This record gives sequence, structure tokens and C-alpha cells, in this order.
Amino acid sequence: MTIHYSFHMQSDYLLVKAWGADENLEEVKRYGEAVIQAAVQHNCPRILCDELELVYRLEVAETFFSAEHISKLVPSLHRVAIVTQASQLEVGKFWEDVAVNRGLYVRMYTSLEEAKNWLLS
Repeated sequence: MTIHYSFHMQSDYLLVKAWGADENLEEVKRYGEAVIQAAVQHNCPRILCDELELVYRLEVAETFFSAEHISKLVPSLHRVAIVTQASQLEVGKFWEDVAVNRGLYVRMYTSLEEAKNWLLS
């Protein structure tokens, strides 16, 4: 299964709904690049990624490289909240740490409401 996603412009942020599974690093990079392109196209610096139906399958090294790659592409003023399943939060927090250490303003959550509150604060 691959990553499927859709974009929905809200009044204050871009909502990204993702589902399926991340099978390889290149696919994750393409997904991240598509999210960035949509945010730039809509001139929207706030992004909420609902990944509750996305299964993380990357190895640790691939997770590191995906966070490194995406953090290089995101404009510095962008704020990103990602929501994942509780069972995947440890991997998500590792991704967050790598990305934050490279300048990306991102936080991982298991609650859409908490993520939205942080994003809009």
C-alpha cells in the first residue's frame, strides 16, 4: 500500500489527510514535497497533517533522512502539526526531533484538537 493524501484549505490552515502506508523513503519524500508545494501554492504558513490512517513503516535511518530532507525544503516561517496514532508516536517524535534540530517548526500529536490548538496559537 502506498501513501494517499488530499488537501483541504481551511480558513487558517492547510489540512492534509493522509492514509495508507509509507513503503519507502522516496515515497515519503514525494509526499512531503507535495504538502510543501500545496502550502506554498495556497500561501498558507500553517499545515495540519492528519496521519491517523497512515502506517509508518520506514526504518530508523530512512525516518532520519526523510525528516532531514523535508526540513531543508520547508520555508522557515511555516508551522506544521502532525497527528499520528499513539502506537506510532515514538517514531513520530524521533522524526520531530530530527526536523526541529534542522530548523523546522513542527510538533507531533495524537489528538487533532491539541494539534489544531498549537497550530493556531
